[in-house]
Amino acid sequence: WDGSCEATCDTPRFSQATFHGETYCEFICPFITDFVYDDGTCNAACTSPSTTEYVQSTFKSRNLCTFPCGGQFLYWDGSCGASCDDPPYTANTVGTENFCEYPCLAGEYLYWNATCANSCPSPLTATTFKGEEICEFTCATQTDHLYDDGSCSATCTAPLVSVTEGGRDFCRYPCTNPGEYLYWDSSC
Repeated sequence: WDGSCEATCDTPRFSQATFHGETYCEFICPFITDFVYDDGTCNAACTSPSTTEYVQSTFKSRNLCTFPCGGQFLYWDGSCGASCDDPPYTANTVGTENFCEYPCLAGEYLYWNATCANSCPSPLTATTFKGEEICEFTCATQTDHLYDDGSCSATCTAPLVSVTEGGRDFCRYPCTNPGEYLYWDSSC
């Protein structure tokens, strides 16, 4: 379309055709101002099916809308990664493009079991990952018990009691009323 010569024609973004025995490359969109996507579809704007954006560029004065993470996952912050831990994150594939989404609302903490909450109480640990709030179970293995003081053990020693929350084990002080004493038989 611009009279220049290239060794290849980037299909499916462009179509290869032959005219009077000569091979040429055509822009496939109906309007020259359209954006052509990696899969050969066209749109008046470069929009993403995700919360992160595609990369806008031009090639020989034609608009391109490119998925920036070929073969990898595009994260909510625009970075690319080889995997998406689903759960707690949400992995989505649109066509051949992989997205890794943070499923919580702004200000919420994402837990290991893909639930969201407004806080991350102790003994859990609040961290961030790619700019978003994460609430972590800090024991080395998922089968360990997390104690209120932040320590971990394979077992929960009496008189404390084992409580499972969100698929993780905690070793808790069972007395709930202020001033109560915990006895050797786990009664208060």
